[in-house]
Amino acid sequence: MLKNSRTTRLPLIPKSILKKHGVLQKGDTRFAASARLLQSLWREKNGFPCGSKRLKNGTVKVGSKLSREAAPCGLNFLNPSLVPLLRKELIYREEGAVYEEERLWGNLLSSQALCFNLFGFLKLDLKFASDYFKKLLPDIVEEVTEIRFEHSPGRGDPRFTEDQTAFDIFVLCHMKNGMRGFIAIEMKYTEAVSSGGAYHPAYDDLSGIFPLFKDGNSPALRKGRCQQFWREHLLAESSLAELEEYEDYRFIVIHPVQNRQCAKAVSAFNEHLIDPLRFQAITLETCIDALHGLEDGLAEMLYERYLDFGLIDELLEEELAAPVPTFKPKQELSDTSVAA
Repeated sequence: MLKNSRTTRLPLIPKSILKKHGVLQKGDTRFAASARLLQSLWREKNGFPCGSKRLKNGTVKVGSKLSREAAPCGLNFLNPSLVPLLRKELIYREEGAVYEEERLWGNLLSSQALCFNLFGFLKLDLKFASDYFKKLLPDIVEEVTEIRFEHSPGRGDPRFTEDQTAFDIFVLCHMKNGMRGFIAIEMKYTEAVSSGGAYHPAYDDLSGIFPLFKDGNSPALRKGRCQQFWREHLLAESSLAELEEYEDYRFIVIHPVQNRQCAKAVSAFNEHLIDPLRFQAITLETCIDALHGLEDGLAEMLYERYLDFGLIDELLEEELAAPVPTFKPKQELSDTSVAA
């Protein structure tokens, strides 16, 4: 099990500490602020140079980013072997695949970088991938045959959602039930759930065709925290319907326990499903924990990088141990003072 796995609430970190480490960001939730600080502490521990952002009157340091000089060196990734894989994925990306390259290489909070840090080693070793997914999803996966990043079966294709929706990770596999299938994964780290971009009529058509939702016409599916999951579930279901190579699937959202916004979105989306058999959420903690016994070193590196909020507790203990300032009242005016 993960050491010091955090399920209780995170601290409300004083602004002075966030500012000191270059991670004071307006609008951050407790989790986002903690994750931002954790990335800065990880960067500092490894001696990686700090990034910055431009302001009207100059630049300011950003502790959760790497410097422009350091980012291309692949320091955002846990092992140098992942860098050639990433470069190849970028060069041979699917048409229309969206990679925020500056964020991917230089922003330590990037969920795309997290995807490569967690699943990159699995793509490089399918035997390892099979062992891992059989442990993570023991009732679903029998053997992994391929792993794809930023995958859509057909961007803009009218047979599907006719938009640019894609999955962060797409795992092709033989399933326990003997069927050929896939595991479609949406990865969240600090992000909330996206409300999406342009609206496509295909969403309404598919939502009415597929028997997924209690009310396929519900306005709640089309806005706010349910919309992204709605689009992705429709994409997964249409892939099953249109492509002969697939006979079954699971659509999975991965997020840290402390990303409460994402957890609430998952719960809200579940309320709309007739049968949530093909949709589920798995915590990042569970995903990392499943590596124990398979690759303990990787599990420890991922935990330290993304989930070891005990480091923040230690930092705050030092703050709390600081002496309380002594109050010294101003000297009272003497009796000889002359009134104005």
